[in-house]
Amino acid sequence: MRETIVADWRGIIEREVPGDREVDSSHPLRIVYGIDDLGFPRFMVITKYRPTAPSLSSSVRIDIGRRSLDKNWTLALTLLDRRLDEVFLRLCDDLARRTSHVSSERRALTELLGGVREWRNLLEPSTHGVMTHESLRGLFAELWFGFGLTWQSWTHLEVLEAWKGPMGNPQDFVFSNGDAYEVKSIHADSTYVTISSATQLDPGDLKLRLVTVRVDDVPEGATDGLNLSGLLSKIELNLDDTVSISQVLERTSKIGIDLTNQANHLPTFRLGDTHHFQVPEEFPSIRASRLPDSISDVKYHLRLSALQNFLLRD
Repeated sequence: MRETIVADWRGIIEREVPGDREVDSSHPLRIVYGIDDLGFPRFMVITKYRPTAPSLSSSVRIDIGRRSLDKNWTLALTLLDRRLDEVFLRLCDDLARRTSHVSSERRALTELLGGVREWRNLLEPSTHGVMTHESLRGLFAELWFGFGLTWQSWTHLEVLEAWKGPMGNPQDFVFSNGDAYEVKSIHADSTYVTISSATQLDPGDLKLRLVTVRVDDVPEGATDGLNLSGLLSKIELNLDDTVSISQVLERTSKIGIDLTNQANHLPTFRLGDTHHFQVPEEFPSIRASRLPDSISDVKYHLRLSALQNFLLRD
């Protein structure tokens, strides 16, 4: 099937011309996308098997019907809350992609309905607000490090399972073998990184690295920047077949970002070099294991120039 339907679907929505477009004639299911007569985004499956109505968000209307022409069944998902456009389009694209290589129509329908059930939380309007500019830069760094780059030793599912920062873990990524990574965004003029607690660079039994990812602000009018939507598109195309974009979005939402708020998709950044620093015993850091109990909260800066002896070079 085509690499992604999101960009094409956005164009259909912007032109406001009702109608449907087929995903791929070779797909085991007949899937079409477009907008209905009122301009609402619609995703529809046409199949000879009767689908069950999945339980989903109140933001999406679900219609099951049967066509008089060929007696095939239809399952239509229509987005009613337009604040959720970006998430809805990406998740529909994910459904089409994840079922494209299934061996039979019945199995593809079962897989698709299972994927729909994973959407529920993502399609509920969020109570979270707009991320600060610095928090958004940090999210870019984590997403790019975890899912935009190529891993030699781990699948993207293993990377997703290791991404524990959104659940409050001191380090952003902790793998099953004890490898851990704390990811920080920097920009062209950065002279230091901010460490937000005494536990972030306190590895204990972990083999810890501090990772810096260059995330520069893009001047207004520049065309080479990425907003959050653009970054997610790049990540979706880079993911291996062990994980889906909906799973990445689900974990991302735990950070507290409202993926439905367009303000979080406005800032644009340019991604640059990534550097790894070992964090051995002699690494300059404040560690919880060395602090007296009377000190409960620590935040400090590390000068990048003082870390060069710990830089891992290719």
